[in-house]
Amino acid sequence: MQQLHIKLEVDSPLIQWVNAQADSIGARGHIGTHLDCYTTVPEKEEYQIKGIVIDCTAGMPSMDSMAHIGSLKNKALILHTGNLEHNRYGTEEYFNKDTTLCKVSLHTILSKKPLFIIIDSHGIAEKGKRHIEFDKICEANGCHVIENVDLSCIGNQKEVPLKILININHKSTGKPCELYSILESCFDNTSSHEDSLKAWEANADFWDESMGENSNEFQRLTVRPIVNELLKATQGDYILDIACGNGNYSGYLAEQGIDVLAFDYSQRMVELARKRQARFNDRIEFCVADVTKYEDMMSLKRNKPFTKAVSNMAIMDISDIDNLFRCVNKLLAENGYFVFSTQHPCFVTLTNKYMTKHNYYGEAIEGQPQKQCYYHRSLQDIFEICFRHGFIIDGFYEACFGNDRERPVVIIIRAKKHNL
Repeated sequence: MQQLHIKLEVDSPLIQWVNAQADSIGARGHIGTHLDCYTTVPEKEEYQIKGIVIDCTAGMPSMDSMAHIGSLKNKALILHTGNLEHNRYGTEEYFNKDTTLCKVSLHTILSKKPLFIIIDSHGIAEKGKRHIEFDKICEANGCHVIENVDLSCIGNQKEVPLKILININHKSTGKPCELYSILESCFDNTSSHEDSLKAWEANADFWDESMGENSNEFQRLTVRPIVNELLKATQGDYILDIACGNGNYSGYLAEQGIDVLAFDYSQRMVELARKRQARFNDRIEFCVADVTKYEDMMSLKRNKPFTKAVSNMAIMDISDIDNLFRCVNKLLAENGYFVFSTQHPCFVTLTNKYMTKHNYYGEAIEGQPQKQCYYHRSLQDIFEICFRHGFIIDGFYEACFGNDRERPVVIIIRAKKHNL
């Protein structure tokens, strides 16, 4: 399942604001992903229903544009505005984005009898009396509005199976919600994203010791020379190092006078990277972030865009790379590059499948404490994700290692930001 609700950290400014309110319980119900209940409460705490997606990125739907939508009975209407993707939740830009439905359009929608209207914004009307008025109109028609939903993962899908969990007993007119897309995963469920993280946490010290200051022979002789050739890093660049491990490549760049923001989703790995690369504190900023989470990725945005991004042998370790490519495109400067290396899917696999996405366990370095999960994608899968998220491929290499010069084990790709 893919999480669609916003998870607020305990130290976030919004939580701090809530705690400072006289009615902190009431205020808590109206931040993050929630639905408002002014006259009625949903009958159940849990729903599994189909969501029908309407693209509202160019504007909210008119009455005429809703005419082709069939019955929404026992379904949810999903209004995908793109607000949460472009403006971080809680910012002034987010709340100033106008995602108001006209009243005629609202009545047209309600005539189709949806159980929920779901929106990736602060509501279907501006805050205040009109916001409450529209929510009450919905409730009078057996519908509730769920606000502040992260729809960044749905792409171009027209229908999304949903699981909705509602805290209907919360003592506020706002009821906190959890939402999940329950689209069937292309990977089997024997290794969850959390399991992969646990494995990397367990392997972090071993990995750091094995790589040392200069990385292993495979990285030095096979991967790094081609990555360098495609990345063409120079002083003045600001580079995002994705899944940085113990930070060796970031240190290599910093040694050349290049500024780097490096991150990994393993907290232990980042701790080791900070220690190992301490001499470059003035050049490297290390962070813990999860590439599969939109808010984590966008939290890496700084006052200036990244000129380039790099990822060394990590794509095959990531369960969901869709969000990664979407966010890297947003974080890069115009015409910026994303250079990444990964296992060659044609020649490196422990299964006999190629076209079908699948995962399996293996060792990256012999003797590591836990086997890690590899996520296999065909070349077509990898290229398609690049194209879908506004990249063109203008550099591609296949690289061999050791004495076998006919079977490449690595692909290195340069994807150039080129939004149409």
